[in-house]
Amino acid sequence: MAETRTKELRKSPRQKFSLPVQLVTRRNLEPIPFETLNISEGGVFIATDSPLPVSTEVTLVFFLSTLNANVRASGTVVRSNRTSTETEGPAGIAVELREYGRVGWHLLKRLLETQETSPSEEQE
Repeated sequence: MAETRTKELRKSPRQKFSLPVQLVTRRNLEPIPFETLNISEGGVFIATDSPLPVSTEVTLVFFLSTLNANVRASGTVVRSNRTSTETEGPAGIAVELREYGRVGWHLLKRLLETQETSPSEEQE
């Protein structure tokens, strides 16, 4: 049986990374805490059992505790999975990020690079 693959639409590769993030929408100004599952320069996937509709405009605040910094970004929900499936992936939302603060992506990238070079607990 031939393997079916969907065409990759991302402009930059995502890296698995769990990071605390708060999300705000125009309808709900109270920040809602979540965790990321993966992140890239152009987007992030956030795990949630109550996903937002596609096209929802969001503001995200990433908490970078190891760098003692927060990064604010704005974006749009481009995919919404209500349940985890093999073909669609985990329940949650994919957000295409449009705007970071002045040094936002630089700080996120630095955190990701630090994580890549740190030895994992499994290797110890």
